[in-house]
Amino acid sequence: MMSAHPKPPVLRQPATPTFYAVVALVAALLAFFVGSYLFTHLDALVANAFGDQAYYLLLLFLALVCAVVLFGVLRSIGSAQGQLFGAAFEFGGPAALFVFVILAGGFLFKGKQTDFPLTIKLRTDDQQTMEGKFGKDAIANSSLLIDLGPLTQPVKLNGDAVGEIQIIPFRFRKTPIGVSLDSKFFILKEPKSAYPIPDDAVLTLIVVPKPKKTIQARVQSSQLFRITSGGTSDGHSPFCQPRTVRGCVLPQHGGKLVPGSGNVVDLQRNSDRGKFQLAINTPDQICMDFMSSTGACETEIYVQGYVSAVEEFEDKS
Repeated sequence: MMSAHPKPPVLRQPATPTFYAVVALVAALLAFFVGSYLFTHLDALVANAFGDQAYYLLLLFLALVCAVVLFGVLRSIGSAQGQLFGAAFEFGGPAALFVFVILAGGFLFKGKQTDFPLTIKLRTDDQQTMEGKFGKDAIANSSLLIDLGPLTQPVKLNGDAVGEIQIIPFRFRKTPIGVSLDSKFFILKEPKSAYPIPDDAVLTLIVVPKPKKTIQARVQSSQLFRITSGGTSDGHSPFCQPRTVRGCVLPQHGGKLVPGSGNVVDLQRNSDRGKFQLAINTPDQICMDFMSSTGACETEIYVQGYVSAVEEFEDKS
């Protein structure tokens, strides 16, 4: 008995299954190479706003593989229909699967790309608050400079030493950023040429007090130190004995003396028996002992000079 519903005609393929298999293989190879390039150059593609184009190119080849295998090799067909912007669409055969893969990849597997805010927090290395360690004025008079490559943006700090950029284009999401700190009071503890943006877009940087700028200057005593021996006709005079006087120099700019920098300037003496030697060598004072001695009391031996040293102090200019 014949059926009341005739069988639908078998869809005839315009080419052999081997041909479709070759086409699918070529498309699969193209998808592999595009995928490999995406994987190894993702940061560069995203940074230059080519991430979307490369992603959809990969979807195109994957959809082509699926459609060719379904229609040409497995000899199956499918259909899809729907509406978009008020117009009705219906796809049949390999086009249905092709469109399905494109839409599925676009809506299900691709993350949403949106612009994002970036927050940068400055923190101390000893658990103190920024205000407690540096003060409000130090924070208010400091700022950040964010370098995104083609974009450079200054950022002010709030009272908690936090700076924020409200909108950063998504293409910079995987791009390391440069951060420069402009402050007279603190510096970055471990500065880097670039910092990766964390997943939560909150970058925390540790700061430490800025080293004080110091200068060095030579200082000398205001007093001239002099000692003599001899110069009398009485061989028993105490002035014929070895004699010593100590001369010192102190810091004069509120700093500290550099140990080992002591010397005698404007030195004058009339014999090698007039000498000096280091007696005290500390940051608070450097002293010299001036010594004179003679074996002939009728001849005066003397030595004199100013004590000098190098002082290191903070440059307040």
